[in-house]
Amino acid sequence: MYIIGENIHIIAPSVKEAVKNKDTEFFKTSAIRQVEQGADCVDLNIGPQKKRGHEILPWMAETVQSVVDVPLCLDTTNLAAIEAACAVCKNQPIINSTSAEEERLEKVPLVAKQYGARIIGLTMGKGGIPIGADQRVEVAMEKLIPRMVEIDFPVGDLIVDPLVLTVSGCQEYCPECIEAVRTLHYAWDPPPLTNAGLSNVSNAVPHEMRPLLNRVYMVMLMGAEIDMVIADPFDGPLMEAIRIVEERDDNTPLGRLYLKLYDAVQAMEDLQPDDVDMDDPEQVDVWKTVQILLNKVIYTDQYLRLYSRCHRRLVRTHRSVRQSRVGGLGRFAIHRSGGRIMTAQLIDGTAIAAQIRQETADVVAELKREHGLVPGLATVLVGENPASKAYVGSKQRACAELGMVSI
Repeated sequence: MYIIGENIHIIAPSVKEAVKNKDTEFFKTSAIRQVEQGADCVDLNIGPQKKRGHEILPWMAETVQSVVDVPLCLDTTNLAAIEAACAVCKNQPIINSTSAEEERLEKVPLVAKQYGARIIGLTMGKGGIPIGADQRVEVAMEKLIPRMVEIDFPVGDLIVDPLVLTVSGCQEYCPECIEAVRTLHYAWDPPPLTNAGLSNVSNAVPHEMRPLLNRVYMVMLMGAEIDMVIADPFDGPLMEAIRIVEERDDNTPLGRLYLKLYDAVQAMEDLQPDDVDMDDPEQVDVWKTVQILLNKVIYTDQYLRLYSRCHRRLVRTHRSVRQSRVGGLGRFAIHRSGGRIMTAQLIDGTAIAAQIRQETADVVAELKREHGLVPGLATVLVGENPASKAYVGSKQRACAELGMVSI
C-alpha cells in the first residue's frame, strides 16, 4: 500500500505556527519521522494561501526534500503555488488536486503535464459529490479521463479519488466510495490509480473513536483494491492492519478477522457473524464498525456502547445454543426459560451454490453426450457502464466453467 503521509496539514495549529515562523526544523523532523514510520510520500497541505502560497509551498518542498528522498504531494488550490513547488521538486510530485469543474480541469492537468507530475482527480463537479458509486465513476470516465486523453497526459499518472466523506453526517457515502474504488479498475485500459483521504471517514467523530473507524475502513478499501491513501503513518494499529493484510498474517484472532473482512469485500460479500468471536470485545468492535461503514446501522457517537446492549443479548443467546449435526447441516436448539424450544437450520450458502453449479454442469454434459446440444446464455449489454461490463464478464466466465456457450 502506497502511503501519503498526512501530518503536514495547515489545519493543525503546530503546522500553522511553523509556517508563520518558517521553522525549517519542524518540517524536517515531521518528514523524517513520517518516512521512518512507513510513508512513501509526504503531503504538504498549505490550504488556499492566496497571498503567499507561491512562496510558502516551494520553500516547504525544498526544506522537506533536503532530508527525505521521497515524492511530495502538493496539496493546495493555489495553482501558482503548485507551479512554483513543481519547479523545485527532485522526484515526480503529485498534484492534489483537480476536480471535474471546468476551470480547474482546464488548467491543472496542463501544469501536471508541463512538470511531469502525477495528478489526483476528484470525482466532483459543480453539483458537488455524487452519492452513488456509478455516478462517481461516471465523472471519472466522462470528465477526468477524457481531459487527460485530450492533452496527451498519461492516464497511468492520473490518480482518481472518489472522495471519502465522514460517517458522521454522510454515512450513506461510505459504502458507495468502496464500490467506486472497485469499479474504477475497469474504467480504462490501463486503468487510473485510485486514492482516498482515509481519515476523512472519521471527521467530526469523537477523537478516541477515530482510529478504529480509520483502520476498519482501510481494510475494506484494500479489499476493493485501492492503490494509495493519504493517511497518518504514526497510527501504529492502522499500519499494523495494513501489514497484516499485505502479508496475510493470520497469527492473531484480530488478524484473522481483518483477513476475513478483506476477503469478504474483495469477493463482494458481507462479513458474517460467524466470522467474529462474539466473546472478544476487540473483534466485536470491528464487527460493529463494519455495520456502520456499510450503512446497515445508523451512526451515532455512542454506537459502540448502544450496540453493546444488543451484543450482550446476542452473546447470551449464543451461549444457550446447543448444536447438533443433521444431514451435514447445522441445526440449533435455542432454550428459553419457559422450557420452549425453537429450532432453526443453519445452511451453508457456499456449499449449496457449489452443489447447484455441479448439478448444472452435469446436466450440460448429459445434453452434449445424449443429444449433441450445447446450452448457452445470451447477454445484451446496454451502454458502457464499467460495473455492468464486469457483471456480464463474470456471467460469461461462469458459462465457460459449466461448459455452456456464452453469446
